[in-house]
Amino acid sequence: MLLCCYAAVLLCCCTQQHSKARNRAISYIPSKPDKFGVRFYCVIGTSGPYIHSIFDNGRGWNTGINQVDSYNHLHGEFAQILNRKFGPESTVARNSASALWLCQLVDQSRLYREPNHYRVIFCDNFYTRPRLAEKLFSVSQGDLKVTGTCKVPNFDGINRPIIVDCLKLLKNAERGFWLLARTYSYDKQYDDQRKRSGDPNVKSYRVIPDKYIQPNSGFIFFKDAKVVIFHSNDLASTPHDRICKDTDARSITSVRGLAMIERWTGVEIIARSRINCPTINISYQLFMNSFDRVDQLRSTAATRRKERRIHMSLWTYCIDLTVHQANRVYNELLTQKRITEKESEEEDGVESYKPLRFDEFRRRLCEQLVDPLLLAKKKRQSTSSSSQKEMMDSTVGKYECHVLLLRVLMETGS
Repeated sequence: MLLCCYAAVLLCCCTQQHSKARNRAISYIPSKPDKFGVRFYCVIGTSGPYIHSIFDNGRGWNTGINQVDSYNHLHGEFAQILNRKFGPESTVARNSASALWLCQLVDQSRLYREPNHYRVIFCDNFYTRPRLAEKLFSVSQGDLKVTGTCKVPNFDGINRPIIVDCLKLLKNAERGFWLLARTYSYDKQYDDQRKRSGDPNVKSYRVIPDKYIQPNSGFIFFKDAKVVIFHSNDLASTPHDRICKDTDARSITSVRGLAMIERWTGVEIIARSRINCPTINISYQLFMNSFDRVDQLRSTAATRRKERRIHMSLWTYCIDLTVHQANRVYNELLTQKRITEKESEEEDGVESYKPLRFDEFRRRLCEQLVDPLLLAKKKRQSTSSSSQKEMMDSTVGKYECHVLLLRVLMETGS
């Protein structure tokens, strides 16, 4: 049983449009099916799913304007927040990709305020960073929280000793074992003091003052087929120790309880084994698939052409996303019973509020776009056939006149 309830959920993810063009905007991602393409950062809602915000990564720009200023140019009312939060003392650099992600996410909180002031952002390991989560919580005034998988290069130096210690403890652990660790905030002044300190524990970040602990934030190390690292500032409480074991009741309370998952461990015959897992990990698995669903719907029948010009690839990509967005809006209107849908063409007058499948929506859209052209073509063909018939009739009439004239001449003998 899940013990947490999410009022609103957003996904911060990355999508890529395949292109064979040689351009500075092209990125290389070896884990993608199309390894070369233009990368876009998306904010997707799990209800739908619907793309709320999309922005390119700025690769190949030669204007001298960073991504945050470009985003500010499109959303001018957001300028005051940016100028206040990206000052000289900010832990997130203004010209970094994290700053752009923060702008996209905070702008959603500004435009669509959640009445309960509780919105969760789910990210994959490309985005999840403790600094970004802390800054996002601060800028949104506690409205936005982050949960996602992590990779070690994205950690600050102040948190890396904890990562190393937890990975050592889980090296020979059984499947289903997990640990909870604290998250510490990076502070440049403390970092300078640590470097000048003579204590080896302080110098190696083994001893850190409690004032740098991030509240309700921590790392969850879960041993599955391999060790998966999660970071979340949506914990029910702050971890009571630097590293907390899964047998402690306080650790279970911090991760909002446990839930059962099924896994093949290699000893089963009929059914999979059931193991306990933190609820926050389960919520990530439930909601993170929405982005994969968007990418699947878009790429199933993508409007691709054998075109090496990058602007044509981007144009067809925008067309595919526009059709997807229109389908989401249409289904939402059906759900709210603002419009009705006929069950079938044979049963006129039968109304339904059942959402329309994406392939059926796309088929109808294509028919509506092509119908005017087909009608015009049919009209031209009918006009051409009628004119040909008139020509044939006139030709037959002339032939009959010549035949009658020859017959009269033959009869008179002249």
